[in-house]
Amino acid sequence: MSKLSKPTLLIFIRPATILVLTLILFLSGMTYYLAEPVLGPVPGVLQKVRILIDPGHGGIDPGTGEKFELYEKDINLDLAFRLRVLLEEKGATVDLTRWSDQELSYLSPDLKAKRHPRDLWGRVFLAQAYDTAILVSLHVNSSRREAERGAIVFYAQGSEEGKALAGAVQAQLLNLQPYSRQQALPTSSMRVVNSTQCLTILVEIGFITNSDDRQQMQDVEYREQLAKAITQGIQDYLTQ
Repeated sequence: MSKLSKPTLLIFIRPATILVLTLILFLSGMTYYLAEPVLGPVPGVLQKVRILIDPGHGGIDPGTGEKFELYEKDINLDLAFRLRVLLEEKGATVDLTRWSDQELSYLSPDLKAKRHPRDLWGRVFLAQAYDTAILVSLHVNSSRREAERGAIVFYAQGSEEGKALAGAVQAQLLNLQPYSRQQALPTSSMRVVNSTQCLTILVEIGFITNSDDRQQMQDVEYREQLAKAITQGIQDYLTQ
């Protein structure tokens, strides 16, 4: 006598049920995909805003601070790199007038002028060639009065937009440096500020002749805070 085979269990599923199950699996995959982190800059008020950062001095021009063996040109460039990273993270399109220890007099069309004026004109030329929306020139201040300290933001005299931008950046720097000036200052004598067609501010981050400011400038964490303050000030201006 042959052995009986085990009964086979047959399950019948309606086509409509299969369709529902397929849809559930598909949507589950979609949910997982959408939950994945999105890489890249987060869109915001700085999205695609063209910003040119100008680290002052460079090359044979060290700027101020030589007697302290602390060169302005190096501080400016380091701060510019930090500022660039933060602005690009916010979605801005950023470039620098210089990416290394060099001066820019070779860009000036007036080759008969002295080197320093040609360097300044070179920076103005780059701002115009780059089709810049905002130019931020970075510098370090000095004074005969050792007690003088804190940041000062300059803007072109008569420019209401410049005043608003400089004021917003000055306010953020004031949060970091409560001893700084309360308000930004207009200027009619700074070539980079007054000769560019774009919205321009010049940020003096502190006085190298003040021992407290000088010590802070050598701290990379403090430079990062300065970059964050300037970034936030630009954002504040664009959302006013």
